[in-house]
Amino acid sequence: MLREAALRARNAIEVAEKLTDRELEVSLLLQYENEEIGAKLGISTHTVRAHVKSSLYKTGAISRVDLALQVRGFMHRIPSRGNTNAMPND
Repeated sequence: MLREAALRARNAIEVAEKLTDRELEVSLLLQYENEEIGAKLGISTHTVRAHVKSSLYKTGAISRVDLALQVRGFMHRIPSRGNTNAMPND
């Protein structure tokens, strides 16, 4: 059980290290539509889609949900990486 936890933590770190700060920020907002993410971050919908596509490729995630879970798993282990203000409270 301890070994599994260590592997999950290492995998979460590896996921986040693959992403740029902006990709990580976008990935933290995947519960919203691309238009809403763009408005929150001041970027175009096209740019949001590009960040999501790049993040999916880099992490090997098979869907937006998978990507969001991988990134959230990382943020729970190391909250100092990225902009924690991007994590919605609602």
